[in-house]
Amino acid sequence: MLKSIVLSALTLAAFTFTSATQALEPLPDRARVSSMQAQLLLPDSSSLSVDMNFDCGSAFESTGMIITNERGAQLLAAAYTHMYGQEAGEFVMQQWYTKKHPDDPRKPTFLIVKPNQNINWEKPATAKTSLLQARTLDAQSVSSDDATPDYQAMVESFCGTRNHVQY
Repeated sequence: MLKSIVLSALTLAAFTFTSATQALEPLPDRARVSSMQAQLLLPDSSSLSVDMNFDCGSAFESTGMIITNERGAQLLAAAYTHMYGQEAGEFVMQQWYTKKHPDDPRKPTFLIVKPNQNINWEKPATAKTSLLQARTLDAQSVSSDDATPDYQAMVESFCGTRNHVQY
């Protein structure tokens, strides 16, 4: 009994310490966004209030960009085409134009981009190497069972589902 209590206490302490170390920390020379509230105008003219928390444990943790309109999606697609090749740019536009689930009532309201690595923005991908680089980029983050290119893991569509899930 005492052993299980001690083990539980140690587990709780470790979890608390881990959560605190992963929490958003202030930067010395700029502010950081820790949360936002968005008021969405839905196709039926109703509105939906969405709270977005960028701290640990949230679906929005590590967000680098929020794309909220078609021109933003086109800009991201152009950047992805430059960095990873034509297929990557087409993937971004597909995310923007396609419902996340076929039975969703609407297309995504926004895309979230979560860069999981440092990006070499200065050097464009060549046509022959871009797809290969995208598929092998950060090979440790892609298991052998998952052949998804890394750029696909960075872009996720949100807020087109029937039942809005608070993150």
